Amino acid sequence: MKPSSLIVGGSGFLGSHLAKALVSRHFNVRATFHSNPTGVPSSGGLIEPMQVDICEKQEISKACQNMDYVFLSTNINPSNMSKEQYEKKIYQINTEGVENTIQAAIAHNVKKIVFISSVSAIGMEPGIDIYDESFCKIPDEAYGRSKLAAEKILLNTYQKGIIDISILRPSAIYGKDDLGLLTKIVYFIDKGIVPMMGNGENLQSVTYIDNVVNASIALMENNRSSGSIYIISDRTPYTVNELVQAVGKEIGKNYRTIHFPVFLLRCAGNAFDFFGKISGRNLPYSREGVESIVSSRAFRVDKIQKELNFSIEHNLESGLRNTFLEKP
Repeated sequence: MKPSSLIVGGSGFLGSHLAKALVSRHFNVRATFHSNPTGVPSSGGLIEPMQVDICEKQEISKACQNMDYVFLSTNINPSNMSKEQYEKKIYQINTEGVENTIQAAIAHNVKKIVFISSVSAIGMEPGIDIYDESFCKIPDEAYGRSKLAAEKILLNTYQKGIIDISILRPSAIYGKDDLGLLTKIVYFIDKGIVPMMGNGENLQSVTYIDNVVNASIALMENNRSSGSIYIISDRTPYTVNELVQAVGKEIGKNYRTIHFPVFLLRCAGNAFDFFGKISGRNLPYSREGVESIVSSRAFRVDKIQKELNFSIEHNLESGLRNTFLEKP
């Protein structure tokens, strides 16, 4: 009998790629969506779509029926939400929704839950350029705080010996369907001018979607991952200059860079925080978001490589090549 897997958030960027990868490994796959069924890949009818709100116990319980494994990869689109609405909803999903999923998985004898968290669950500390799984500080932004809260719920459950659980923290992900952190770089290269804050030598971590998919499956398969948190990213971080140069080379367009003082962007971040607070709106920029761009914010991947003997297949060159070769 084929193994079966539920992907909670199967209509999202990561969830949809994970669903297709599991089908290629001969899994029976059920993928949930909240409001957008078209996001769930069809894969010739081999993926079963199911509309589920994980904050509704009966819905997630039904989704967990006859499943061997559960991948939790949930997120929400903050557009058309106030800042307060977004923060309330993302926290509800990553606390109440995660708890509902755990209880449903236990009730239906699921073998393992793999939670797709984020490096956003790792707070920032001035003076630290490279982080690993041991760093512990509460993040300033709601998304990271909600992911950290979910991790604590999951690990507390694991420690009770009720169900097997592993946690993955991806860095910024990119691929054909979502360029992520690289979106603005591509946009400005297309325009021929790339604005750069500071000298561009600050470090950033990114990774191609297939690296995250492969790591997720490795956590499912490897019992040594149980009860642990792993970061997944490229083997080495890149300077912003290196990211821009690599994207420009892959696109094959000429461009020039213009460097601006960092303090201007920090002032803008402070202004967005102020106006977001007084307006109650969920604005696209924040001081913490600015700091993640202008400061070095990179992540080590030693733990997943050493403990699980996991090989990170793609670097920036191969990831970008695959991304742009796949574009229509």
